Amino acid sequence: MAIDISTIQRATAAPAPGRATAPARPVALIVGIVLVLLLAALTGILMFVRSRAQREAEQVASSIKALDEARKPTDEAKILAFDTQLKTLARLLNGHIRPIRLFDFFETTTLSEAVLKNFVWSSDGRLTLTGDVSNYNALGRQLLVYAQDARVLNVELTGFTLESAGGVSFTMALTLKPDVVRAVTP
Repeated sequence: MAIDISTIQRATAAPAPGRATAPARPVALIVGIVLVLLLAALTGILMFVRSRAQREAEQVASSIKALDEARKPTDEAKILAFDTQLKTLARLLNGHIRPIRLFDFFETTTLSEAVLKNFVWSSDGRLTLTGDVSNYNALGRQLLVYAQDARVLNVELTGFTLESAGGVSFTMALTLKPDVVRAVTP
């Protein structure tokens, strides 16, 4: 029994009755075209991102250059001199200072509305304070806090002035107990 191969090939290649035949498309060609299109799109996106990053880098570089040109050498010299002074002060104070109770006194008795600007300690144990408060009521409350504290022997309001901005500047004299200004032993 002999089978004719040419008839088998023709039979498989022939479409079924009632079906339209589609031309054969190679899948590899379609995949290749899609990959080339994706690669082209990716290259375009990367080139856009690169140009944008270059523009931003140029802007940052020009900003840095403008800041460097605007910086005054005298300001830099002042900053360096101040830094040297701070380092010298830190070396001087390192190990030579003991905390005293006076600062604890100020932290616990000074109202939040009061700003102490300066204090002068006299040899007779009298502490003269200068500062600012928001209004006369705050000045009265601050005076009352000092007067009622057990560490204060005497309080005197020696002067006050209404400032043009609306605040009140004041000067007070306090006489404190000696243990308030004694150094704390570590």
